[in-house]
Amino acid sequence: MIGTAIFAQLTSLNAALSLGLTNPDGSIRIYPGYQHMADKAYPAICYDYENYTPDVAFDGAAGTAVFDLKIMCIGDTYNDADTLGQQVATALDATRGTWGTVTVQGCFLEEITTDRFLDTDMESILYWITELTFHVAVTI
Repeated sequence: MIGTAIFAQLTSLNAALSLGLTNPDGSIRIYPGYQHMADKAYPAICYDYENYTPDVAFDGAAGTAVFDLKIMCIGDTYNDADTLGQQVATALDATRGTWGTVTVQGCFLEEITTDRFLDTDMESILYWITELTFHVAVTI
């Protein structure tokens, strides 16, 4: 349910902001969990969530949950990854609404980091990643 909601929101951002994640065949380079290394098509986004915690009240389930959302924006260059990361951060930070079928009460940017992945044999940079971490609260 949460993974589908994240994919729906990222897909709608791709269309609304023209992020350039759509292949010529119409498929979208938004992946759950990891980048498909065989594709080697950038820019791309990978996402995952962790620390999913349903809230509990004295009388049982509170009907809400929180989790940490990690979005990896991947590009051929530092500027590509950084630009994509900034677009996603601006679009999601301090927002609420419906992602697919899930009601998001709040999505807040916690951290941005940048890293590069090297080909150790060739001593060259393969691609850059800007990783965004959001804290998200949802109605369940």
